Amino acid sequence: LLALAVATSIDALAVGVSFAFSPPGPGVVLSCAVIGCTTFLIAFGGAMAASRIPGIHPKKAEIVGGLVLVGIGVKLLLEGLLK
Repeated sequence: LLALAVATSIDALAVGVSFAFSPPGPGVVLSCAVIGCTTFLIAFGGAMAASRIPGIHPKKAEIVGGLVLVGIGVKLLLEGLLK
């Protein structure tokens, strides 16, 4: 779980740094609000769904979450390299 938290925090750091180089204005505030609301809704929905599904082992869920993050990272890396 610690590794997932670190990976998510690094992703958030990268987004924050990219926002720092964006021109100031309402677009940055709107983007932050949309990202915050979306993150809350997905995390809340995932927690509610997981609490209602019997037999999910926390270690397996952690592995799936890690694989999703790695997949997103590989996708972004390939997009950046192929430009």
